[in-house]
Amino acid sequence: MKKVIPIRVELLHTGQAFNTEATVNDCVDPFYDYKTKIGYVKMRQTNLKILGKDKDIKIGHWRVLSILLSELKFGNFVQVGQKYIAEEVSIHAVNVSKIMKDLVNKGVIIEGEKIHRFKTYALNPEFGYKGSNKNHVLALAKYRKLKHPKSNKIQANV
Repeated sequence: MKKVIPIRVELLHTGQAFNTEATVNDCVDPFYDYKTKIGYVKMRQTNLKILGKDKDIKIGHWRVLSILLSELKFGNFVQVGQKYIAEEVSIHAVNVSKIMKDLVNKGVIIEGEKIHRFKTYALNPEFGYKGSNKNHVLALAKYRKLKHPKSNKIQANV
């Protein structure tokens, strides 16, 4: 038997909000289409444009970033080995390492701790987010409270 729960929906493009109902099955993961097995990440178009205009960002950076985004977990965390990325995009692992450092220096991704042999990363919440709007706002506040790199070219306003 499906449980029906009340939810509040806010349309991001118009700001309109309304109350409705949803079944528990509908609420399992709002950023994943279970029929087609497609996950979703929301991105800031302005920051994509800034990154696209950056002459230091080459096709290899976009290819690595696409793999990172495809492996992104809720809360913006990703843990994949550079060897895996290198195999996926047919780039030498040494070049993947350089690209990852570039993406960290540009403020697109944030380097975390090592778990086992792998470094962990998070997508900068100013750039994009995978998760609920509430958690995105909390992640933005936490990120802004921590040190915000002055060299970061990604826009800081929401």
